[in-house]
Amino acid sequence: MNPYSRSFLARTSAAALAVTIGISGFGFQPSVQAAEPAAASSTSASLAYLSDPLRAELVYLNARTENMFLLTDTFTFDPDSYRYHDLIAIQNKTYTLVTDPAASQSELSAVQQQHEKALNDYIDYYLRDYDALRHFATLGYLLYYHSRINQDESKLTPAERGELHAVWDAQARIEQLGGSSIQGNALRAYKEVYLPLSAKADDLETYDASTYSSLIAKYRADIQARLAAVSGSPANHSASLQAFEQSTSLLEQIVAARASYNQVKVAKGNLEVRYSNLVNELKLDSPIQNSEEYQDLKRAIANIWTMMDLPKGIRTGEYPPSAFGDLRRALRKAERVLETSTKLPELRQAHNELADAQMDFLVRRKL
Repeated sequence: MNPYSRSFLARTSAAALAVTIGISGFGFQPSVQAAEPAAASSTSASLAYLSDPLRAELVYLNARTENMFLLTDTFTFDPDSYRYHDLIAIQNKTYTLVTDPAASQSELSAVQQQHEKALNDYIDYYLRDYDALRHFATLGYLLYYHSRINQDESKLTPAERGELHAVWDAQARIEQLGGSSIQGNALRAYKEVYLPLSAKADDLETYDASTYSSLIAKYRADIQARLAAVSGSPANHSASLQAFEQSTSLLEQIVAARASYNQVKVAKGNLEVRYSNLVNELKLDSPIQNSEEYQDLKRAIANIWTMMDLPKGIRTGEYPPSAFGDLRRALRKAERVLETSTKLPELRQAHNELADAQMDFLVRRKL
């Protein structure tokens, strides 16, 4: 059956699904959620602050951002764009504030406004009507017309069904606005209808608790190894260590409490931020030879030295003698940095310059 021929009231809309999700508030648990041990009452009490309406809105705002990235990640765009970095920065701030019980309503409200603006600026800059229309068409095919589904919604998971109805409601909104031929209608429906309802549908997504316990174990092991290598006292990093441990504990509690997938994603995002901050801090207090930057440059130098054995000459497939001379000078320069540098930015710059020299060498091959 063609979904476009259906009466708007003849099917369960994504909006209705969203209402169903919202009936029990932020902590609604769908029956399809992966089985988990029942959470202790003390754990539930410790997570009560997450039921705050403003935090709930921020959780869904983050889900909208994540779902938007699923589309734009397939595009080629300037990764140095300030819009991209602004959005990532405000998303990280959202993670930390939503999961901070001490965050005030004014702080939460401020970050919500900043996040909304950054998200809209990003969408308006990178997306066009045809991007939204293509996205809707692709999802509509995969979730309804594909042979796996064969226009039978009963074959969809609850989350997939919510996603499909988000697409249909967005397409219906385009028609209400006057059709896709009018510039801006598709993108408006994408922002105003599809993204919010798609974010709500994510609450119906199931997840494997072991995925997060494995991630936590991996991060904890890495931090312990880094602490063992620091030059100073681990006590110098007590604040960041405490923030990291609090983030791991929160993620463990949220998963154990069978929270929604959107809540889990925010807790995981907070863990990623705390882990990254701690790693960067520990790097500055560790011998530079232990740093990833040092090891990366060391490996690059060793690998590129092997290129000196490539055929030299002026015939097809050979490299001119001058190319080898330039590459050798670049390698010697990188080796000096590796031997004398005491700063991570210098190692990163040397690695980038050596990579450029390698590319310059390769393009000089005779054709």
